Amino acid sequence: MLTFKAPKTVIHNSLGMVSRFASATSLNVLYRLTLMEADAETNVVTMRTMNGLIAMRTTFEADVTESGMVLVDTTIFAPAIGTMPKGNVRVKESKKGDRIHLSGVKTRRSAKLADAGAYPATPTFGDDVTVEMALSDLLGWFGLVNFAASVTRDFPILRGVLLTKGRMYTSDGTRVAQVKASDQITQNVVMTPGAAGAINSMAKLAEGDTVTITYGELGWVQIGIPPSTAWIATLGGTYPSLVETVIADLEAKTPVATVLVNRANLEGSLSLAQVYASAARVSNEIWAVYFSVVDGKFIVHMETTAGALKDTIKCEVEGDDVEGMFDPEQIRQGISVAPDDLVRIRFYGAVDPIIVDAPQSGIEWYVLMMPVVIRDYSDDHAMEASEGVTEELPTEATDAVVPFSEKPSPEGPYEPYLDDAGWDNPPEEPEDVAEEF
Repeated sequence: MLTFKAPKTVIHNSLGMVSRFASATSLNVLYRLTLMEADAETNVVTMRTMNGLIAMRTTFEADVTESGMVLVDTTIFAPAIGTMPKGNVRVKESKKGDRIHLSGVKTRRSAKLADAGAYPATPTFGDDVTVEMALSDLLGWFGLVNFAASVTRDFPILRGVLLTKGRMYTSDGTRVAQVKASDQITQNVVMTPGAAGAINSMAKLAEGDTVTITYGELGWVQIGIPPSTAWIATLGGTYPSLVETVIADLEAKTPVATVLVNRANLEGSLSLAQVYASAARVSNEIWAVYFSVVDGKFIVHMETTAGALKDTIKCEVEGDDVEGMFDPEQIRQGISVAPDDLVRIRFYGAVDPIIVDAPQSGIEWYVLMMPVVIRDYSDDHAMEASEGVTEELPTEATDAVVPFSEKPSPEGPYEPYLDDAGWDNPPEEPEDVAEEF
């Protein structure tokens, strides 16, 4: 019968880490449970959870007097451990094997056990490809690109993180974030959305700054950060070529204009623009923010019924005049994670993407952002054709816009039937003219 003793904080921290990856709502009851195993020979306790996409395991040293394995309900066992007093906690399986008992200083707890025999095994890995790198580097790469992953379920593969050819990518279809990663990464794999959260959780218990990534069984990647191990599902399918073709095409071009700006000077304008954009979406208004390079100045402007702004941003500008419309929230998210306070924005045209990077950081990182294309027929922003001709909506009936009542009909012009009140009210057809089918 499983029996061990360990400090309450050690048990609680380990359980807290793995329990984040147990599903409290899954229809599969096993995904709500935590497998706990104690080994008297090594004096090591192992805890493991899984939710179908991520399996998480961690270990800690304890005074194990009896080996054993039990399966506990995570939602019950975690708060039971959390409310124990400081000091050592003794964990013991009951003689009948149906309950787990906790004992501490003047404190007793117990919780019902489940059947441990049916718990799924973790994916197996043999002589597979393994790469090793610094944990701090891996966390840094995730922090620079994770914001651009999709949060919708329309294209599941865009919710993941792509590791390929020494680079890490994310994209939600309207923007791409990329960072130079380890040259040891040669496999092409898209990790599930929870990968960043799993690695961050493991890092809190890390005993060093080393992480290993193993590519093995189809559909899984193993992440090792001692004393913890995670098995992370990969997403099937082909990642869009946007991350390679569009970026390569832009990099080959000369920017129309380049802006070098301190992000602190830009974040205030974008935060306010984001507030205006949220209100404008509700009232079905144009919600994009304009980025304009005019006469060597960089101007951020926006006008809605909720409010307006026009800020001339202190920065360095090179190139010709250009203007584009962008989502203020996406721009703000991109510059907020930049590895340096000084960011560069490269414009390639009014309807072309922009590229944001941090050239003085020494890190090969950038974000490509697509513009917002909205047809605006207002006086201030009439749609301009490629020849420079301004096209406006006609204000009077012309040959191109003919009122419906004046359009020709095979039966001749429509003759209104005016009743005594002046309404067009034609008489009803007799019932006997209706065709029978």
